[in-house]
Amino acid sequence: MASSHPGEATFTGRAERISHLLRVANADPITRILDIGCGYGDVALGLGRKGYEVIGADIFLPGVRAASKVSSEMHLNTMFLMSPVESLGLRKESVGLAICYNIWEHVENPQALLNQIARVLQPDGTLFMVVPNRFWIMETHYRLPLLSWFPRRMADAYLRITRRGTEYDVSCPTWWEFRGSLKSSGFQVTNLNLYVMKNFKKLYPTPEYLGNAKYRAGSLMSAILRRLPDSIAHLFSNLFSEAFFVVARKSSVAGGKSQTGIAED
Repeated sequence: MASSHPGEATFTGRAERISHLLRVANADPITRILDIGCGYGDVALGLGRKGYEVIGADIFLPGVRAASKVSSEMHLNTMFLMSPVESLGLRKESVGLAICYNIWEHVENPQALLNQIARVLQPDGTLFMVVPNRFWIMETHYRLPLLSWFPRRMADAYLRITRRGTEYDVSCPTWWEFRGSLKSSGFQVTNLNLYVMKNFKKLYPTPEYLGNAKYRAGSLMSAILRRLPDSIAHLFSNLFSEAFFVVARKSSVAGGKSQTGIAED
């Protein structure tokens, strides 16, 4: 579940993209932030550098210790704690924003995760999630074509044949499965998939974070989507984006559009 130790591009890049997308969805945080599955703290520390109060939670002790050390050295308003994501060690309604960045697919019980998020979020709180897409051609974790498309037993065999592993322990959803889980847990979803793909260069201004090949592919896809009718582009982004980007709010306080006109899904 832990990310690799962050370099500067990761340290600042993810925090900048999250801040930008929250503004797009009219959900810029003004209170405490919880980074669930924080790993080495790249997101939490990056947001801490922007002046936010952030709590990072993870079961990965080396990451928690390393992030705590960096936070102390930089005198940031961030703290890190060991906690399983299905049983977060925080009080009810104690945070204004919860972030799950590439965590969903590693959790055995996503419903328990969503229940915990709903518990710790304030009534007007916001959830920001990034989740890999099952139908992305190059599987994100093992870098094997179509791996996440196969049933689990076939995926396990694929890993053994290619000597990348023995068991496929990742569960990437489709867009409709992901959205359905959020809605059944009482969240209203703002779909940012198409915005991210169309505004690729705004969110990734240089290839430093992604690498040259992936940066060129993303730039080309962005140019193509800008020329397609919105209905087709929207469907394509839900089917074939590398990851899903959403802002979700509790249904009792959600509704309307963001300041950029992105409708609630």
